[in-house]
Formats: sequence, C-alpha cells, structure tokens
Amino acid sequence: LAITYTVSLNTVRDIGEKHTIALATSARRQTEAFFDKPTTDIKTLIEVFKHYGMDLPSALPDQTDPIPKERLMYTMLSVQIGNGYNYSALGYVFEDGSSATAFRADNEVNMEVMVRFIHQHYTGGTTSAMVRKYSRSTGFEVPMGGPPLYNLNADGKFAAYEQAKLMLSTQLDNGAWYPVSLLYRASGAIFMYPVVHPVVNRSGGFIGIASLAHTLDGVNGFLESVKGTPNTEVFAVQHSGYLLGSTHSVPYATVTTQPASAAVPAGCASSADTHEDPTLSEYQHGCRARARDFPYPPLQAAAADREFMTAAGLVFRVLTVDGDAYYAVSAEVANRFRFWGLNIILCMPEKDIP
Repeated sequence: LAITYTVSLNTVRDIGEKHTIALATSARRQTEAFFDKPTTDIKTLIEVFKHYGMDLPSALPDQTDPIPKERLMYTMLSVQIGNGYNYSALGYVFEDGSSATAFRADNEVNMEVMVRFIHQHYTGGTTSAMVRKYSRSTGFEVPMGGPPLYNLNADGKFAAYEQAKLMLSTQLDNGAWYPVSLLYRASGAIFMYPVVHPVVNRSGGFIGIASLAHTLDGVNGFLESVKGTPNTEVFAVQHSGYLLGSTHSVPYATVTTQPASAAVPAGCASSADTHEDPTLSEYQHGCRARARDFPYPPLQAAAADREFMTAAGLVFRVLTVDGDAYYAVSAEVANRFRFWGLNIILCMPEKDIP
C-alpha cells in the first residue's frame, strides 16, 4: 500500500508540474505580448519627427500652420485605434513646454485628443491648441460637450517629465519603463505602467519625450483567463517585489487622498506627478502591495525565496503551506526596453489535480 501511494503521489505531482508549467507559459506569453505592443507603438510616435523633419513646436517657422498639429493628432489617434483605444494615455511632452496627448475621457466613453504648442515669435499669442473628441466605440468624431479636460495654457513639463528625462538621457535610441504612475480623474484613479522614449529631430537632437501607458487592469484580465483550475491564483510580480497584476479577489492596490506635503511611501505613486496643477492642497496616493505582504499564504511562501521570484527562464517548486501542497511556477517575462524586471508567479493547490 505504501508503494502504491508513493507512485500515485508522484503521478499526481508529475501531472501537476506539467499542468502548472503549461499555464504559466501561457500567462508569460500573453504578458510578453501585452507589454511588447507599447514598445512597438511608441516607435510610431517618435518616427513622425524624423519622417516629416519636424522640430520643437516653438521653433516652427510658421506658428499658424495647422499641419504639424494635424500630423501629431492623427499619429496619436492612429496608435490608439490600432490598440483598440485601450491605452489610458499617450502623447508627447517637449522641451519648450508644448505637449500633445490622446487619453480616455467622459468615464471611458470617448477619447480626447489635444495638441498644444508654445510659441516664441507668433504675435497671435503665446500658445495655440487643437482639441477634438472621438467615440471609443465607433471611432467617429463627437462634439466636445464642454471645455477640454486639460488647461491649454499649462506647461506640459509636469513633474514626471524631468524624472523621465534623467532616465533616458544616456541612450537616445532606446526606450524605458517608467515607474507605475497614478492618473486621477473624476471617474476615479487609474494605475498606469508607462513606457517612455526620447524624441529626437532629424539631426538627432533631443527635443522631448514620447510616452504611452497601459492600465494595470488590463493585466488582471488576461491573467484570469489562464487560471486553469478554480483555486489557482496567478500574479505578475516586479523584481522589486511589488505586484503588477493579480487574479486574487483581494485588491493588491489602494488609493487614498493625502495632503500635498505628505511623503509618498515606497511602492506608491502620487497623482501630483502627473497632474498639471502643482498647487493643489491634496493629491491621491496609489499604493501596491509587496508579494511578501499580500494576504495569500502560498504567494508569501514563494516570496521568501528571492531567487525563485526573479528566476530567469522558468522554475517549478512544490510549496507546503499550512500542511497543504501547492505547485508554484516562476516564469520570467522578457522585454526589450530598459528598467524592466517581471515574473509570472502561478500557485495551484495540489488538491485541484484530479
């Protein structure tokens, strides 16, 4: 009987190992595709400057010419259309304070596209802007229905711009992943994971930064599709230890309103970094849990082994938590841009194996 039991247990664990590895591999592939798309799309945003020989907006010889604004507007709109309007925001910030962006508006129903130029020698004023709105369901232009969400006279170089510039200054031909950010709208807080890339003119001179961002909700969606069994949980965990996605019912991120003077804790982001008004008395702080602190014991057990959590390739382990066996897989997620480090962590209870 003892021998029969041992063989049966080994058989179950062999099945469990193959099953969890297959699920983790699927999750890894979907995650890689999800985060590879913005690294490709951002190249479209920056190439328009080389293709048309464009430069800083304030250096344009004809400040009244609408064509440069139209080019930027339709470039941004095309990228949004190509991604199903699913980027929470994308656009440009320039060294002269000009900016352009295409972002979700009206409780996610529409897409507002704005191009705002700073002028140096235009007698008609110091700024000019072009703003339009498009339906995310039909793609058709719709009435604005009110004033633009952004202040058209604000300096586009908000706090995050300078930090991104420092990150990118050593390699003008390569992009990077900016820390997870918080964008706060009337409809609620949006956690974003932005990719950023230097914008250069045709002669190679630095003129600004392009960025685009997925919402983290998108990660949760496809992780849910690869769970495989009712009690399997899947997590996307950065090498810093913070969660980037989860199938667990307990939220891994929280948002609170804090005084502008409050320090931003580790693992948190402040809406002040992405807000155009630096004078508010309060901002929102969005904080993500570390894997080691998240209230799911198998993930806590896995997080005790940093080598497992940041493993290259794919690693399988059997964990024992409160007397129960769990099959755990750590699968590295590859990406070509800098400041990246992410693994899929999948935990399946042995009892889920038939």
